[in-house]
Amino acid sequence: SSSSNNSSNDTDEQQPPLPSPSASPIQSQNYEDDELLIDDNDEENWKKDAFLRIPRTEKELTSMIETLIEFLPPDSKGRNALTWKLLSQTNRTSLSILNNTMNKSLRRDLISNLPFEISSKILSFLDFKSLARCQQVSTNWFKIVNKSSNIWRDLLISDKYVKGEDEIFQELSQKQELLSHWFQKDELIQNLVDETNNGSPQDLLYKTLYKKNHLIHKRWMDPTYQPKRISIKAHGRHVITCLQFDNEKIITGADDNVINIFSTATGALKTALKGHTGGVWALKYYGNTLVSGATDRTVRIWNIKQGRCTHVFRGHTSTVRCLDILTPVAIGFSSTGEKIMFPPEPLLITGSRDNNIHVWKLPIANEDDEDNGILVDEAETENPYFIKALRGHTASVRCISGYGNIVVTGSYDMTVRVWDLMTNRCKLVLRGHADRVYSTVLDIKRNRCISGSMDSTVKIWDLETGSCMATLDGHSSLVGLLDLSDTALVSAAADSTLRIWNPDNGASRFQLKGHLGAITCFQHDDKKVVSGSERMLKLWNVTTGEFVRDLLTDVTGSIWQVRFDHRRCVAAVQHRSNDGDETVIETV
Repeated sequence: SSSSNNSSNDTDEQQPPLPSPSASPIQSQNYEDDELLIDDNDEENWKKDAFLRIPRTEKELTSMIETLIEFLPPDSKGRNALTWKLLSQTNRTSLSILNNTMNKSLRRDLISNLPFEISSKILSFLDFKSLARCQQVSTNWFKIVNKSSNIWRDLLISDKYVKGEDEIFQELSQKQELLSHWFQKDELIQNLVDETNNGSPQDLLYKTLYKKNHLIHKRWMDPTYQPKRISIKAHGRHVITCLQFDNEKIITGADDNVINIFSTATGALKTALKGHTGGVWALKYYGNTLVSGATDRTVRIWNIKQGRCTHVFRGHTSTVRCLDILTPVAIGFSSTGEKIMFPPEPLLITGSRDNNIHVWKLPIANEDDEDNGILVDEAETENPYFIKALRGHTASVRCISGYGNIVVTGSYDMTVRVWDLMTNRCKLVLRGHADRVYSTVLDIKRNRCISGSMDSTVKIWDLETGSCMATLDGHSSLVGLLDLSDTALVSAAADSTLRIWNPDNGASRFQLKGHLGAITCFQHDDKKVVSGSERMLKLWNVTTGEFVRDLLTDVTGSIWQVRFDHRRCVAAVQHRSNDGDETVIETV
């Protein structure tokens, strides 16, 4: 009988009965929040009936609760309170299952779901380390990070690996070499290449270029890293006075009257330029055109590729001690909004111990010029390239720096002069040093110039008013060398120290100690300083002022000159032995 009754009942009747409800009718319940009151006119009749039915089973109660919840707004306090009440009565196993389900449903990849341009813009606010972590999150993030070429281009500039778009363009001109040495050929990258450019890694060039510069910088700053070293015998026992180099060539001038051109990659001597009859004391090149000044009082123009002298400029009556090449740059805008370019063509500025500065048009030696064997050698008054002699200094002109129409010169007469090449006149005479001026740099960005003197001080000058804005004290001997980057001014002195200053306000940041003699040469950028003295070539961190490493540890003589780029350091050194002195170019 019992079995028969059970089979005839529906499923609902099989569930266990619920406790008796409260005797109070449901309409008489008190609500604390008026928003929870139900307006019968706005609800369907079947929902109204839910208040009147007394649930007899668990399923009916569940159904009733689901119906009641529909009366509550999604963001109401009542709905939240009910949810928390139900969760508080739930066992741990159910809560764990619920937690896993909720985590999956709430997980949203915002970066992947946004348009690529917006995702890329968001990621552009991150630094290199954060981007490296982001590309490990998922395949989609990896693709976005690697395809966002603008991010890596901007990082190259903001992290001071390049100075601007022009330098980036120059590095990308060697695209095949860049990709063959630094492109990461793993499966994810290859899939990305296939998807974006039908097999071409064009979009990945900027990231590859950043990777190259970042890894090379890490090697610079790693004291344990041992770079490849090339030693080049040069100029016999003579002093190297000038040094410049690029990826193809190293050019040195010495007091043996000769200019040597070596292969950067192998160290082989490519050309020896002979013609000066006195020691070479100034040297600079622009494209295929090399300019040199010497104690024979002449300036010579050379065709680098052909290895021959094309012009001899005469007019100075003493040693040509310094020179600079000015190329056309924008110095302002016209009334119609067009850029004003000056100089209209490259100019050569030479300074001499005869107290004068000469301005010349620079003859450009193109690589495809025919070797006609003609040497232009004319007196100053007959030379078509001669423009003007700038007179005013009363002692030897020791240093020149120029940009656009502005040239700054420092002299042993203890003054700094500012010249305007548009009028070929002296614009300002900066007085204040108590001894000879040995070094100057031009700060176009801040409209200032900086000078270093034998009076042990560095001075910052306003190019608009000519006033001395700051005197930087700290050195105790001749400040013979200055160098300026975007974020750091560095001075080097005969007191065996270098100092790093804030170029904005002249505040002292760091004193670099470690050399045992006068600093004979140095160069810096926004990340590092390389400095040379007797038997020492040291590397320093610009941002912290910390000593990093000795780049050469076996030098027995002087370090005469040093230059570096992002990849290598080239130094002109003297090796002493029982057999005599030997001049060597060391490349590391």
